[in-house]
Amino acid sequence: MTEYKIPVIAGDGVGPEIIREGKKVIDAVAPLEGFRVDWIHFPHGTEHYLKMGEIISEKSLEELGKYRALYVGAIGDPRVEPGLVDSIIVKVRFAFDEYVNLRMVKLLEGIPSPILKKGPKDIDFVVLRENDNSIAIAYQIWEG
Repeated sequence: MTEYKIPVIAGDGVGPEIIREGKKVIDAVAPLEGFRVDWIHFPHGTEHYLKMGEIISEKSLEELGKYRALYVGAIGDPRVEPGLVDSIIVKVRFAFDEYVNLRMVKLLEGIPSPILKKGPKDIDFVVLRENDNSIAIAYQIWEG
């Protein structure tokens, strides 16, 4: 069985909840697909910043660089100035030369859509964002 070690920065606000549910899905699919995941949790986010006075250390960035993937939740909290804790993402982007944020969006068969009269053939696109947050582009991938 293949094992993947994936570091996790759960983040703030809804971040930990979303990460927790995403991990449940991955952990449920893993045995069906013949792999397992060893989740390695990193404390970075607002709580860590308020307790330790650091956003993310060079040591943490060096450790994260040992892995092929990183699972990150929403980051940011009204207890600190806007953008301060978000700089975790900026530091990770620069440290690992990450310049594209690519998100696939597809409605699966049998799942009701909140958009009236739209189904899986209508909702199948990719959101491509440049990681400096200056550009957001969505385009439809048409079957045909």
